[in-house]
Amino acid sequence: MQQAMKRRLLASVAAGTLGLSYLTAEYLFNFAFKRVDYVPETSADKQKYAAEYWRYVDWFKKIEKEHWTWSTDDGDDQMSAYFIPADDSAKAVIISHGYKGNGETMANYAKMFHELGFNVLLPDDRGHVKSRITNAKQANNYLTDGVIDGILTINDDFSKVRYKHDASSKRSNPLTSLTTNITALRSQFYASKLGLTPTEWANITKQATIHEETVNRQSTLNINNSQLAQSLSEAIVIVAFFFLISYISIVGAELGTEKGNHLIEGLLAAIPAKKHYTGKMLGICFLIAFQLVLYAVFGLVGFLLLRHSTFVKFLHLNDYLAKIDPQYLWISLILALLSLFLYISLTACLVSLVSRAEDIGQATSGVTSILLIPYFISFLTQSNPNLLVVKILSYLPFMSQDIMPVRMAQGVASYSAGYVAVAISLLSAVLMYLFAQRTYVNNIFTYRSETPLKYLTNKLLRRN
Repeated sequence: MQQAMKRRLLASVAAGTLGLSYLTAEYLFNFAFKRVDYVPETSADKQKYAAEYWRYVDWFKKIEKEHWTWSTDDGDDQMSAYFIPADDSAKAVIISHGYKGNGETMANYAKMFHELGFNVLLPDDRGHVKSRITNAKQANNYLTDGVIDGILTINDDFSKVRYKHDASSKRSNPLTSLTTNITALRSQFYASKLGLTPTEWANITKQATIHEETVNRQSTLNINNSQLAQSLSEAIVIVAFFFLISYISIVGAELGTEKGNHLIEGLLAAIPAKKHYTGKMLGICFLIAFQLVLYAVFGLVGFLLLRHSTFVKFLHLNDYLAKIDPQYLWISLILALLSLFLYISLTACLVSLVSRAEDIGQATSGVTSILLIPYFISFLTQSNPNLLVVKILSYLPFMSQDIMPVRMAQGVASYSAGYVAVAISLLSAVLMYLFAQRTYVNNIFTYRSETPLKYLTNKLLRRN
């Protein structure tokens, strides 16, 4: 029994030793001979010689030299060397490079000996840069050793193409680009067999240029190019989105901090809650108006100063602005402002339910999440403006500010439809203001342990 255990123990130790030896040998071999795809970092004291090194390399590339090649006895490998002759000299020196290098890396020594009157021979070791591959066996050996990344084999008529590569290589797989390039070469090959010249084949395969022209059925924009219309509507949607987000945060901070930090009791001791809420909303509206006027003034002054500049002419900004109907901008602006009032009223509703200052972020993030819905739908509208759900949403409050401008820009919604969306949003803004005011008055002195969203969820579930 003990003998058997000893034998198993010895066998395990032997197997482990052999396995460790194999892994160690494999690591050392790869470290010494496998090609690396990075430039090793040198120490600071050696980096100062880098510029001098490249001057030697430049000298090596420019000097007259001979490129020698020869095959080994088995014919598998073709070796390579550079010979730099010296005038009227019998002296010669052979300079051997280090591992992972080549003859070029010894350019400094080559220059020194050549100036001393020596004929210089710089051979490349087997498996290094200039020792070329001449047959399939050598290529497979180099691929296995990591000297090359892959082997591409193509037969005479392009009917068979095979790519064998090293999966462990750090380089990206070039299969997609290889497919594209080989397809082009194959087409040129068969074109030449049919007697077509390269110029004729290039004309046949040349990509067609399509000049786009759209019919704007609703006559909303004077833009006869869907790309320009799409860019304009996208810009309006993105600007409105970030404008809304900033004011949602402002309302949350203004109303939520007062209640969360218990400052509201002192404020409402001197003024009714309804008037306090109305004053807050008026202050925010005046801030919005001031910011818009400021942007308009700066934009107008900047345009007047720069309208004759090279940059504006390069962008064709004058021609572009001339195609935009002011009525389109007016409807888009009114929708954006009404939606802003709707969202800040909704924010006020949720913030009035806040009991702690740390819950303000949850209340405002809920409103921001709702705001993201029309924002993403607007990009769907760019390609599918006539979907039934898109048509319906373009009239709904909280949604129309992002969707209706896109539909009008695409010419599938008229200005009349835009005014209908404005009327619906205006009515909704008034109702939302009254509802938010009532919610604020009824909850401003109420403190709960629940977060606003949890309170609303529980209330809805109890009602159902």
